[in-house]
Amino acid sequence: MGQETNRFGSDPMILDTFDHTTPDFRVSADSPALTNAATPPDDGFFQAVSYIGGMGSEVDWTAGWTTSEQPAEP
Repeated sequence: MGQETNRFGSDPMILDTFDHTTPDFRVSADSPALTNAATPPDDGFFQAVSYIGGMGSEVDWTAGWTTSEQPAEP
């Protein structure tokens, strides 16, 4: 097996993934995912961020264009 450089073995401390109506996928301010982010290539496609993963602790980019509403019970 190759090196596991993209593996994260610690709890990323996601705020609230189990709320079925308003989940919060941001990480807590003391999350280990907020450290050791790699520097992406400077090619205009990637954006440099200070966290590992799809979401940091401040901005919920899913707000306003996604929904977690549950369908009404029949």
